[in-house]
Amino acid sequence: MIKLKHVLLCGLIVFLFECATSQLVSADTGTLYDILEKVSGSQDQNHPKWILIVDLSNESASKIISLPSDFPVAAGVDSMEQLIKLVSDLGTESRGRWVSKKGDILKIYVIHPEKITANIHIDESRRDTRLIGDIKTLLETIGSALNKNKRMAARQQRGELILSTQSYTLTKVRSNLSVVVNGQKDQEIEIEYYVGIVSVNMITGPMEHWYLSADYPVNSVSQLKYNQETGTIEKVDKDSKFLFGVNYQLGDILSDHWNVSDFWQGFSVKLLAEASNHPSDTLAVGFGYRVPPIRVYGFSLEAFSPFVAYSRVKNDVIRSNLSVDEGGKTKWKWIAGISLNLDKVVDWIASSSDQKN
Repeated sequence: MIKLKHVLLCGLIVFLFECATSQLVSADTGTLYDILEKVSGSQDQNHPKWILIVDLSNESASKIISLPSDFPVAAGVDSMEQLIKLVSDLGTESRGRWVSKKGDILKIYVIHPEKITANIHIDESRRDTRLIGDIKTLLETIGSALNKNKRMAARQQRGELILSTQSYTLTKVRSNLSVVVNGQKDQEIEIEYYVGIVSVNMITGPMEHWYLSADYPVNSVSQLKYNQETGTIEKVDKDSKFLFGVNYQLGDILSDHWNVSDFWQGFSVKLLAEASNHPSDTLAVGFGYRVPPIRVYGFSLEAFSPFVAYSRVKNDVIRSNLSVDEGGKTKWKWIAGISLNLDKVVDWIASSSDQKN
């Protein structure tokens, strides 16, 4: 049987390994921002928090990389050719969720042919927290607002390929951020290929921890009920019913990137109530573990979470005056089950709706 001390020991080993590895490679790494500034020749006084790289150097394999500016990369990259290779290697590290605040700076770098002008369009649309958004979706009362900002990139000459840059300051506390890069060819210039429109969407804002769930216990709970035919209290197994859960996760529920050392961020605390007209009939408190954002056959395992909880059971009792007090005595018992994370269900509903439209 696995004990808590074994889990803590494994966590400590993983943490020490991560620390040791980072110390070994730190001497040979730099930050992504420093390397991009070096290659572009830019001297931006405002240090960005996030970086977006759009590689239009090859029409058939356009790439978009989204990473924090301090992301560690191999040092020594000082040419356009080396930068393109670096961007290709960073493809699996790209992130669509930015933990940010209003006023944080995003800097966009576009690698494109010299004879093409890169136009950058930025749409920043205010959003609610995920918890409020899910409630609105479930109640079919969604509202949204869109704020648009269109800007032209500055050009930095680099031979046949150039690196265009543009900075943008977030104007909202939390938002859905859309960046569209349009490679526009001069009508009078002959060029081998034309780069069209490339777009990417990001979620910005502070870390979010609260989410809703539908929880189903897999073990039955014994309950004392009054039998009117025999006039006695009998022990019966109470049928499992869906519970409604409000959850607080240690990590960010919107994160789309996971490392082994971040395993602890998947733990959550749960408050549960029976999903019926009498929610107080079953109350429970417990904890669960949200599976990392891993997809199997196109389905996200993050939609399901195992949980254990300490549940309150109401028992009927016969008082000294022979009257029956239904639910007059409570008893607590451990239950275990599977949670369906409703924020993922909302995503699935929204995705299905978009496909129909």
